[in-house]
Amino acid sequence: NMVDGDGCSMGCAEEAGFTCAGEPSVCTTTCGDGIVAGAEVCDDGNMDNADGCSSMCGIEAGYACAGMPSVCTATCGDGVIAIGAETCDDGNMSVDDGCSDICDVETGWSCAGEPSLCMTDCGDGIIAGVETCDDANMVDADGCTACQEDMGWSCMGEPSVCELVGSCNLPIIVPGTGFSFQADIALYGDDLQNADASRVQPNGAGAHPDL
Repeated sequence: NMVDGDGCSMGCAEEAGFTCAGEPSVCTTTCGDGIVAGAEVCDDGNMDNADGCSSMCGIEAGYACAGMPSVCTATCGDGVIAIGAETCDDGNMSVDDGCSDICDVETGWSCAGEPSLCMTDCGDGIIAGVETCDDANMVDADGCTACQEDMGWSCMGEPSVCELVGSCNLPIIVPGTGFSFQADIALYGDDLQNADASRVQPNGAGAHPDL
């Protein structure tokens, strides 16, 4: 035929990016030669996968490719994880939401799915997202419960070290009576945060006789 762009030109010359053989000539593209030809949509000069341009010279999910040889870049923020370049993609370019503006999972988070859904890893000793503390455990009432600082405690560092603050007196109301009294936090500890006498367990001497 006398058609250009099919490997054998109108002048019957082999076109760039093709290899032709036989009579009549059968022309095929040479994927991996750095020349985009025929049905190829990219050619980055190699036959590797997971670099944006596949071993079949097709653009891989999450990438955009241009030029010859093709230069492929991950499209962070499109909700598609570009294998080999991104570890997450939550559909935006925000930071501190688990997936960074370069589509890497941020410290203290786990991400899954496309678009990526990211959650903090409470109990890993790293304060992230809405966590106000993380003492590297999932024990309640030790100052940091479900990665939130308990009332009457102060937590610092990663992993968080939590301590009772002061020796303040807090009111405890006896349910159903309206009776209240002042209790020393040193005697009742973290249970004071509950403001519920039915849950208060004295640590030692000084407990009110009505409890």
